[in-house]
Amino acid sequence: MRTPPAPFVVAAIAGAAYAVTAAPGLTWLDAGELGAAAHELGVAHPPGVPVFALLHKLVMLTVPIGDVAFRGNLASGLLAMAAIALLVRAGRALDLPTGAAALGATWAALAPLMVLHATTIEVYTGAAAATAALLWAVAQLARSGDVRWAIAIAFGGGLAAGHHAELRLLGIAALPALIGAARRRPRLVPALLIAGVAGACCLLYLPLRASTEPWRNWGDPSTSAALWAHWTGARIRAAFGGQFGAFDPEALRLFAGLLTDAPLLTACGLAGLALLPRAPGGWLPGLVWLLDSAYAVTLNPMGLADRQNGLPGQIALGVGAAAALALLARRLPRRASLAAG
Repeated sequence: MRTPPAPFVVAAIAGAAYAVTAAPGLTWLDAGELGAAAHELGVAHPPGVPVFALLHKLVMLTVPIGDVAFRGNLASGLLAMAAIALLVRAGRALDLPTGAAALGATWAALAPLMVLHATTIEVYTGAAAATAALLWAVAQLARSGDVRWAIAIAFGGGLAAGHHAELRLLGIAALPALIGAARRRPRLVPALLIAGVAGACCLLYLPLRASTEPWRNWGDPSTSAALWAHWTGARIRAAFGGQFGAFDPEALRLFAGLLTDAPLLTACGLAGLALLPRAPGGWLPGLVWLLDSAYAVTLNPMGLADRQNGLPGQIALGVGAAAALALLARRLPRRASLAAG
C-alpha cells in the first residue's frame, strides 16, 4: 500500500484540528463584515479582497453543515490547510528532508496566530497560502529552470492583487526570480506580462459587482477613480496616515509578543533562515520574514493590537525551522536528533 505524501498527511492533521476547534459562529472584529461580503458576494473594505470573497463563498455553498459564519470559519481552515501543504512542498523544493519539512510546517500550523486565523473568518490564511505557494514556486524555478514556474509566479502575483495588500509587497520580493528568468530567455517576457495581467483580472470583480449595488459596497468602486481609491486604501491611509511609517515602541513590543507566542518556531526558524540562502531560491524565505516584520511594525502597526499581522512571516519561519532541524539531524546521532525533534 502506497504511503500518502507528507504534504497531504500534515495538512490533513492540521485541517482536522482546525475543523474541530473552529469557532461555532460569528466572531469579532472584521469577521461579520467579511463573512457577509463573501455570503452576498459584495465589496468588502479596502482593498476589496475579491479572491477571499469568491473562495469563501464557494465553501459556504458546498459545506452542508452549520450556518454561514461557521462555514466561513471552515473556509479559513481550508486555506490554512493549503498553506501547510504548500509549506511542506516548499521545504522539499529547497532540498530539505521530508521529515524536517513536515515538522517545520507542523510548528507553523500549531502557532497560536495561525490557529486563531484558521478558525475564524479573516483574510490572513489566504495570505499565508499565497506566501507558501510563492516560496515553493521560486524554489522550483531556481532548481529546475523550468519557465512554467516563472509564468505561474507571474500569474500568482496578478492574482495576489485581489487579496491582502501585503501580498503586493511580497510579490515585489519575487521580482528578482522573474527578472533572472527573463534574462535567460528574453522571449519569456510577453508570456510573463500576459500571465500577470490574467491573474490581475480578478480585480474586475470589484467594479462589476459594485455596479449591481450589493448591500456591502464599500467605496462603490464602479468607476475607475473609485476603484483605484478603494484598491489603494485611500480612505484607510487618510484615517491612519499618522501611524503609517512611524516607529512606535509599543508596536515593537506587540511584535515581540507574536514571536514569543511560538518560541520553538521562532528560535529554530530564525536560525534556519540564515542557512537557507545556500540553497537555490533559499534567499526568499529570509527576505519574506524581513518584509513581513517591517510591514507589521512600521507600515501597519494598527494590525498588531488585533493580531492581524505576522502570518506570512511565520510561514517563512516554518521553512527556516525545517532547515534548522535538517542541520540538527545531520550533526547529531539518529536517536539524539529524534529526541530533539
